[in-house]
Amino acid sequence: AIENAEDSAARLVGGKRTLRSGDDVSTFSIASKLQTQIYKYRQSVQDVATSDTLVSAAKAGLEAVRDRLERAAELAEQANSDTLIAQERANLQAQFDDALAEIDRIASDTTFDDQALLQGDFADRDIRLGPEENDFVNIAISDVSSEGLFGPTPPDLSSQGNAAAAESSVADALETVGNIIGSLTGAQGQLFSANANISSTLSGVSQAKSELTDVNTEEELLSLAKSQLRIDLGSSVIAQASRLSDDLLNVLEFKIDFEAQDTLNEEEETTEEKPKETTDNESSNSVDTNASSTPAAA
Repeated sequence: AIENAEDSAARLVGGKRTLRSGDDVSTFSIASKLQTQIYKYRQSVQDVATSDTLVSAAKAGLEAVRDRLERAAELAEQANSDTLIAQERANLQAQFDDALAEIDRIASDTTFDDQALLQGDFADRDIRLGPEENDFVNIAISDVSSEGLFGPTPPDLSSQGNAAAAESSVADALETVGNIIGSLTGAQGQLFSANANISSTLSGVSQAKSELTDVNTEEELLSLAKSQLRIDLGSSVIAQASRLSDDLLNVLEFKIDFEAQDTLNEEEETTEEKPKETTDNESSNSVDTNASSTPAAA
């Protein structure tokens, strides 16, 4: 009962149904396998979250690039006119150059884990989508810097003809960036779905392991109460037995003392009777002596 009470208390404190691997080998083996799956799914949740963060960062940078391209398209459209004076065209060119420079800055600054995302380093990458070996999603983010979009010679607005060509080039660049954003949006959808699926599976596996290994508080409290009751009853019985033993010992001691006293009394009585016998014998001898000495005197 004491051992059972100690085990119940240990289970309640530790929260685990099995205290030692030898308690239930089958349960312990299944629980170990489930725990391995839990680790795997938890890692997958982290991998998917990391992938989603990467995609979100790239998508945000691309949307910023698209904003600058739309501004460049407006400037090219304005410059595609034969009525502009030189100063107006020069102003449009300066703003156009600023837009391209901002695109280069965004492409350079958009990074993840110290890796540039918009300069062609992620033109063909597989990112984690789940726990299995083939759970990947491919992302293709081409170089969206001004050189990546327009080549080594960027468009200019120095003339109406150049402005028309620039307008066409910017339109193509907008389509390229839009397509990349679209593909990343699709990848985000896959990542969201994968995360929901993995999280659901992880919850189920965790629940199964919990039901298998976690302590049933109500059962253990009841078991602890029963063990404690047995211990209390045992202690009470031992105490009563001890008291009975003491009482019996007292009775035996009293009996022994009583019998010893009786024996002592008998011995004293015997001792008191012996002198009387001796006196009677002496009297008899004295009479005999007197009787024998009387004739001699005569």
